[in-house]
Amino acid sequence: MDKYFIKDTLNAEARGPFSLEDLQSLGENGHIAPESLAYTEEDDSWLEINKRDKLMTAVFPEKKKLRIRPKDEIDTINKESADDQEISVNDLLAAAEGKTKGSKKAQRVMELQEKGAYWGLTFTGSLLLGFSLVMLFPQIDVLLSFHAGEYIVNPFIIMGLLGLAASAIILLQVPEVYPFMRFFVSFAFGFLALYFYSMGESGYILFALLATASMFTLTLIAHLYYVIAVAAVGLFSLVILATNFLTS
Repeated sequence: MDKYFIKDTLNAEARGPFSLEDLQSLGENGHIAPESLAYTEEDDSWLEINKRDKLMTAVFPEKKKLRIRPKDEIDTINKESADDQEISVNDLLAAAEGKTKGSKKAQRVMELQEKGAYWGLTFTGSLLLGFSLVMLFPQIDVLLSFHAGEYIVNPFIIMGLLGLAASAIILLQVPEVYPFMRFFVSFAFGFLALYFYSMGESGYILFALLATASMFTLTLIAHLYYVIAVAAVGLFSLVILATNFLTS
């Protein structure tokens, strides 16, 4: 590997020996210039770096020049269209106040979602309250006995009391109870399906499914129209179940 000695034209003191990599580092950091003198044992002479083509290329490689792309080759997103319309100050104020066609539609959707969230809680709590009363009413004699032991072994009473507690919280507009609500109605459906099947009343399993599924779905949707439709299905199914329990 060639070894190089370097000295400046104004300084007679030589430095080195350096490897080619060392010279490249010195050149990058500005410690030597193309006019600096370089000496190699092979040439046995001092000569400016810029007069040694290979050494000059290695130590001071020519940097690529930036080229500006011609204006006519640059695509722009600011293209005019025949459909473009000027936006006035009145248009901006109307959009801010929700009076434009697009903003009115977005505002309407938001209002439906806000109302749906409120009524979803109300309908869910009401259906759960009705469901709990349907579970408890046939067991009114057991409830009035005030025997805790009989409460614990009666699944209808347990579900009814848990449902009453959950419905009270939901009617206070506390959606944080929704996870428990979903678990509760899923368990309730499984219990009612088994109950109706054992009683030979399999047809009521469908209404048990609709009632519990409606309460479950109400915890997931927020659009007012969907909330009303689902709540109506739940109420209808609950009335059918109540009729069965009260007449059996």
